[in-house]
Amino acid sequence: MSVHLSNVVSEGLPPEPELLQGVRVRLIEESERPRFDDLLRRRHYLKNATAVGQALRYVAEFQGQWLALLVFCSPAFHLKPRDRWLHWSAREVAARRHLLAQNQRFLVLAAPGRWPNLASRVLKLSCERLAQDWQQHFGHPVLAVETFVDPQRFRGTCYKAAGWQRLGSTPGAASATGRTSTPTPPIPSNSGSGRWGPRP
Repeated sequence: MSVHLSNVVSEGLPPEPELLQGVRVRLIEESERPRFDDLLRRRHYLKNATAVGQALRYVAEFQGQWLALLVFCSPAFHLKPRDRWLHWSAREVAARRHLLAQNQRFLVLAAPGRWPNLASRVLKLSCERLAQDWQQHFGHPVLAVETFVDPQRFRGTCYKAAGWQRLGSTPGAASATGRTSTPTPPIPSNSGSGRWGPRP
């Protein structure tokens, strides 16, 4: 997963301070799913709107105009940097994996460069509501979120600005870099993972 900048939206939007103040993130309606999936297939470089396992789809909008799309879904099954960061044993990972989610897709539709802080603002807003939305839809909260950044294409700047932490590289997905965030209070653990979390 990585953020991808498109150039679909640029006209009729205000200067960045007003845009960041007014942007809202919400779950999409079922009737919006075809439009959502079509934009991901056409505009995201991976050309794929499929989500794995449990999934929630969000749109960031300003006065009804779509600015960004996000998909959160079930996490990777095995991810050594993440599991080390959690300080969980293999048994704990197996028992608690459902408490994790993955930001699988992030597509910014607004013109790149014009609103440099939009992506991090949207990430922050989506993570602030993710745990409650996940609880309502799937019966349990999300305690941490992971994603992957392809360093050949991206630097992960918006994730860092939103308080996410770089955990390390993952083998297999050629150079993918794992990042994680804790949108809710840190995961309880006997080994002290509570010292990890997003920057204030």
